[in-house]
Amino acid sequence: KTIPELLVQILPDVDIHAPNVLMLGEQSSGKTRMIISLLFYYIIDHPLFTADMGELLLKLFKTGNSMVTRRPTTVRFLHAVSNSGLSTSSSSSQPNDTLDISLTFEGQLVHYHSQTESFRQLIEQLSVHPLADALFEAEVVITIRAHNVPNITFTDFPGLTTDDRTFSDSGRSLKGLIKEKMRQTHNTLVIVEPSSREDLN
Repeated sequence: KTIPELLVQILPDVDIHAPNVLMLGEQSSGKTRMIISLLFYYIIDHPLFTADMGELLLKLFKTGNSMVTRRPTTVRFLHAVSNSGLSTSSSSSQPNDTLDISLTFEGQLVHYHSQTESFRQLIEQLSVHPLADALFEAEVVITIRAHNVPNITFTDFPGLTTDDRTFSDSGRSLKGLIKEKMRQTHNTLVIVEPSSREDLN
């Protein structure tokens, strides 16, 4: 069992929240690469994970030396449990190979396995590079439910710059949105800074 499962069993009336990690830093500091590493660390060896899944998920993440992340992107891991409340890794009521990947964007919810074509079309729509350097507040949420992942959420934001950028679809500022998120309970900040070979020696 995971720690949250044990706590819920011991203290059923306590409202326990999984951590929500906000990845912050300057543009091209490595935030998105870290998100990609965390995502694939947990699912790349899963028995149901396929190369097609990996290629589609990678299309949602842009990396480079300029402003490439144009909207908040959240990866939400949900630890799969059986109806009895036991982890699928220790329960015989469900197989250990549970893997459900879904995508949520502007009210649309699509699942990879049951709506593969819609899943693919939505990713193709989101992976088209926007004109100029526009930013968008509308968030993409990738939810991955499996027996071998913890309950935790990571949110990747566009990189911070000296001038406070605004979102094209809402007019709100990027720094304003981040400050709002920072004030919310259960959010944890991870500040990412680029390193050089000299830093590692």
